[in-house]
Amino acid sequence: MNAITLGCPSSSLQMILKQASGTSSPPHVFTLYHCSHSLITASLVLLVLWMVARPLTIPALAWPLHIIMDSVSHGEGRWQTLMLYPVSDWHLHGVNWWQYPGLMMFYWGVLPVLWVGIYVWRRKCSVVRNKEVV
Repeated sequence: MNAITLGCPSSSLQMILKQASGTSSPPHVFTLYHCSHSLITASLVLLVLWMVARPLTIPALAWPLHIIMDSVSHGEGRWQTLMLYPVSDWHLHGVNWWQYPGLMMFYWGVLPVLWVGIYVWRRKCSVVRNKEVV
């Protein structure tokens, strides 16, 4: 894939790729990454959401799910997911998704199955509720 297909000038793309590789990223980038990929942080935010805006709690569960999926699909290195940051540097020994494309195909294949399952489950629940009302 080249810079033209991404819609970026090549110098911008090179800067983004250089930062993503970690060679020129300032340390706070990794601190923010670890905080945003911590189950502790996600749990605290979910608790606040549950107390303040309960309807947002269920959709916000996508965040810890993302963290769990990242822990499996990020191997050793700077982008490894420290799930209990800042309390611990514990992590799973995941695999690098770019080295195992089948992992990402499975990951993206599971999502539509989940969406269809949730749709069917919701339809079934609404039919049961409608029968109870009658």
